[in-house]
Amino acid sequence: MTKNELVFLASERANVEKQLVEKVLNALLNESKKAIVSGKSVFIRGFGTLEPVTRRAKIGQDIKRQINITIPARTCLLYTS
Repeated sequence: MTKNELVFLASERANVEKQLVEKVLNALLNESKKAIVSGKSVFIRGFGTLEPVTRRAKIGQDIKRQINITIPARTCLLYTS
């Protein structure tokens, strides 16, 4: 589902203008993004929890060249319901 589809469906169900729904959704997403980037988790009752998780560096293989490569550590988003 795309953001536009979500805005359309929410506006239809709530009988509210699409522009208002889009503003609210953008504000919600922006505040959630700020919290996650700063290392906090976002809990929405009835939906789930979004939290940043740091994956450690690991050794992988480049199959074409038959060599080991280092995959760097990274932060990704974890969703739990």
